Amino acid sequence: MRFIHEDGFDIKLGKAHELQQWVVNNEEKLRASCPDEVEYLGTYAVVQTTEKGSGEVRIHWGMDNYAAQDAFAAAMNEPGPFRDLVDELYKFADYEGRRDHFSRTVMKSVTSTSFWGET
Repeated sequence: MRFIHEDGFDIKLGKAHELQQWVVNNEEKLRASCPDEVEYLGTYAVVQTTEKGSGEVRIHWGMDNYAAQDAFAAAMNEPGPFRDLVDELYKFADYEGRRDHFSRTVMKSVTSTSFWGET
């Protein structure tokens, strides 16, 4: 089973280049600090979408199973490099200016998804 957890947000005004440099400087540290069964897949700028208000930046996390979602949440409650780096990364999000430009999506591999109503 595999999950992709995606958070989307708009960047605080005037902080795009700072975010870009932060990712260059910290991406590998963030990847190395992830809890077991959690993988930082990257931070992406949206260049084309049909979704409205889902944010101009997307952060992707890979999670091996349901327990990995709990491990992520637990790691965010413990002092350490993972929590510090995630907090720093999400500080670039503009939660005040455009509250409607935030999204969260959790996707599951189609090979392990149950589809109801089909025979």
